[in-house]
Amino acid sequence: MIKRLLLVFYFMIAAYEGKSAGLFRDSTLFSAHQLKSDLQYFKILMEKAHPSLYRYVKKDSFNKLFEQASQRITSATDEFDFFQMLQAINSKVGCGHTNLRLSIAAQRKLWARNIPMLPFYISIDSNRLYIQRYIQAPGAAGYRINDEIMSINGLSAREILTKTRSLVGSDAHSNAYKDYRLEKGEFNWLYACIYGNHPEFNFVLKRKGTAISITIKSVVSTKTFKPLKEQEIADSLKLSFPPNLRSTAILKIRHFKDHDFFTDNRLIFKRLEDQKIEHLVIDLRNNPGGRSDMAIDLMKHLIGKTFRFSKQMEAVVDIAKFSALFVANKSPSLAVLKEFPHSWHREESVWSRRQEPYKKQFKGKVFILVNGGTFSSAALLAIALKTQMECLLIGEESGGGSWGCNGGKVLNVNLPETGFQLSLPLMWTYAINDLTNTGMGVMPDYYVKWDIFKVDNPKFQNADPLLKKVAALIR
Repeated sequence: MIKRLLLVFYFMIAAYEGKSAGLFRDSTLFSAHQLKSDLQYFKILMEKAHPSLYRYVKKDSFNKLFEQASQRITSATDEFDFFQMLQAINSKVGCGHTNLRLSIAAQRKLWARNIPMLPFYISIDSNRLYIQRYIQAPGAAGYRINDEIMSINGLSAREILTKTRSLVGSDAHSNAYKDYRLEKGEFNWLYACIYGNHPEFNFVLKRKGTAISITIKSVVSTKTFKPLKEQEIADSLKLSFPPNLRSTAILKIRHFKDHDFFTDNRLIFKRLEDQKIEHLVIDLRNNPGGRSDMAIDLMKHLIGKTFRFSKQMEAVVDIAKFSALFVANKSPSLAVLKEFPHSWHREESVWSRRQEPYKKQFKGKVFILVNGGTFSSAALLAIALKTQMECLLIGEESGGGSWGCNGGKVLNVNLPETGFQLSLPLMWTYAINDLTNTGMGVMPDYYVKWDIFKVDNPKFQNADPLLKKVAALIR
């Protein structure tokens, strides 16, 4: 399980334009012809089927990225450098659902490496880096939680953060989902892959206004690094009644993928009614999304009038026919791909239709907690509730875009030469709101930041600053 999670973190990383510092010298080499062939295949695939390719990047700029990449391919290149080249392009699209992964063979090679990694997780606040959580106990090195990182191996933290942010995919132009991914451990992977194999790390830290220089020999490596586990393995819904909050229930929704969601949801709202709960906190933090029908079911318990979950869905290919080209992990030829019809059209979906509420709704005050991990259908739910009912959003900007997102149907495609795997969304969903497209996530009414590692840990609930804000608003 840990190995799978480890690899997922690396596969999602975007790239830099240089080489990978000799980390992968025994990786497979592909000829310039093979690489240019896959580069062209990737370009045509995106142009043909991505539903919002030019929403956040201009067509001329997109084409220029491919021209520059093609010019850099002059000789045989290993799979890791080419992977980085493609990710550098992919990250510009502004879609957190479009992900590129290494081939299975390359994944195994990566796992076999023993590259030293940073000995702690980082947090990001106001464009600054901080030590957030230990992976390796500091010992005599003396680094501490909340120390600000000023530089690593002579490079400023600002420079490193700018680089890593620019290499991570995210919805629209927002940094919210980028920072969430970096804080979960992707920063550690990116640093190791970008800046090379360092047996020691030289840090300049700031603590209470004083600069401290330390050297750390990390025992953490690509073989031992354990990224933050997703909460998807747990039950979707968890209801609690904090004793320090008067007549209040907290409904934690970890994801929208649990098949028991509808039954559990009905029982939960019956319990809220029986206990005469006046304040409901819906916690969508670190929620990656999932099934829209589950989000709609929740809305039926909250909104006492006809409502909609989303405005409309659209695509640029016939989804069923296009998907049929890629059956059994096979990819059509470039000629077949070029000839496939491409035209914008609306996708009919029950999720975009008007929905009727249940006979009974929760009548009390509703507070919604969001952060950079509130993504996909969870972000769509947050903006739909904020637009159509009286509620307050507390937390941070959501990782999912406030204007909408790609998803719905996601196609997995293997690039013919390298075997790289692309997750390609085929539908775009417009969110329910009357805002202009600012390229940002859903913004809270009250901004409050909290450690993503503590969000799902019950022992930290009493220290949660978002719940403290709720308590202040209830009084």
